[in-house]
Amino acid sequence: MNKPSETANRVAFCRAWESQKPPEARLCYDPIAVHMLRDEVKPFVLTPEGREFFLRKMAKPYVLGILDYIPLRTQVIDGHLRDCLAKGLRQLVILGAGYDSRAYRLAELQENVKIIEVDAAGTQEDKKAKLTVQFGQLPTQVTFVALDLGKDDLAANLNQAGFDSSLSTLFIWEGVTYFLDAQAVDHTLDYISAHTPAGSSIVFDYVRPEVVDGSTRNPAMQSMMEFCAEIGEPYRFGLEPRQVERFLNQRGFQDVVNLTVAECLDKYLTPAHGPRKPMPEYGIAWASVA
Repeated sequence: MNKPSETANRVAFCRAWESQKPPEARLCYDPIAVHMLRDEVKPFVLTPEGREFFLRKMAKPYVLGILDYIPLRTQVIDGHLRDCLAKGLRQLVILGAGYDSRAYRLAELQENVKIIEVDAAGTQEDKKAKLTVQFGQLPTQVTFVALDLGKDDLAANLNQAGFDSSLSTLFIWEGVTYFLDAQAVDHTLDYISAHTPAGSSIVFDYVRPEVVDGSTRNPAMQSMMEFCAEIGEPYRFGLEPRQVERFLNQRGFQDVVNLTVAECLDKYLTPAHGPRKPMPEYGIAWASVA
């Protein structure tokens, strides 16, 4: 079995960290995330002493930026998911799910929504084991599909898992695009636009091209790219924000909403959240199948 993704572990850490804050101060609440962490990491989230030590000794500048970006991203995508549910969403596919917990923490998903989680086998098996410990058994409302988006046939694997191409569907593609190459990104978008009815939706985040090609002048982001390369999970694909709408239109999508991190902060942050400094090189977009 392949090892679980280290970046997926760190995303769970960010959500667990944010969830320990007072309700009025947190951008997202994910009570499942802490149970997805390795045991040796949990004290850095759950105890005041551990949190203080983490911030003082272990949190590099890029870590602080990600600690703010991940909860913001989660809040934005949760909002789009709820909008889709209000419009009659019937099927949810989470691509590169990692330790995503929406199927287990959002009551709105417990009724009349078919849920499929897609991820690499190593991460998915680790997650299933931890969910089984947490709930006493593996939750039955989710179908798990072990798949490498960069190599495997998405259509064949989803069909085998019972994907229904007639249902209004949302694809959540959170924290994934930049780990794929351009061909894998195109293949995924082509599949979605060709196999779901009009009005279905995709939501994803992306990173700017200068991060991928190494020309970014943000030293924190440079350090993060070095870390990702060292652990074997380099960034490979970027999008220029001004090109996102055209990029999606050319691939069969319309009604594009594209938000920079600064725009997300303006739209979703309140004074109670306190000052936040998420990495500015990311963006979040969603669009409907034409």
